[in-house]
Amino acid sequence: MWHEFVMELRGRELTIQLDGKEVLAYTTNAGDAPKTSLQFSVHSTAKEAVFGWFDEVKFEPLEVKK
Repeated sequence: MWHEFVMELRGRELTIQLDGKEVLAYTTNAGDAPKTSLQFSVHSTAKEAVFGWFDEVKFEPLEVKK
């Protein structure tokens, strides 16, 4: 099953949308320094291994600084 997942990070404010619906709004404690890495993971409580696949992953700047 495929879903549309959108993550937006502006400074310390993080929002997550899943299939067009906002599911998380969070203020991080990571500070205002530029973020240089991003990690996606899949979690389950099942005893068997769980795999996740990501397709059409895009990274876009929120604004273009002049």
